[in-house]
Amino acid sequence: MKNESDTPGIAPGAAGAVRMEPPELEPGHVRVLERMIGAGFEVVAFPRYASHVGIRRGKCAVLLKAREDGGFEFFGEAVWMIEGNLAVKIVHGEKKFFVWKGARVEVTEEREKQLGSFRSEVEEILK
Repeated sequence: MKNESDTPGIAPGAAGAVRMEPPELEPGHVRVLERMIGAGFEVVAFPRYASHVGIRRGKCAVLLKAREDGGFEFFGEAVWMIEGNLAVKIVHGEKKFFVWKGARVEVTEEREKQLGSFRSEVEEILK
């Protein structure tokens, strides 16, 4: 069993945490990923989410869950990336931020617009 803290680039987790296996991809999955790449997206791996497929473009990313019918569905929301990691959106006072560990980036109208456009484009390819 491999502990996450023994792997470079992965934040320490609970002792004895086990990595998930990558999803089994069928020909239908591969066709969807090829369409993603053709549309300018990158297929990426996020070690903490090894059982899902990561899609990113610029600072926007989303995790996809493989379905049995050869398609994918969103696993969570499209998010902003900080330092190559999936950030979360928080509200602090009257401002919103994307955060990853100690780093944070303010949620701006432009960033929200980029995320919305990213999400819509990915959803269109998944249809």
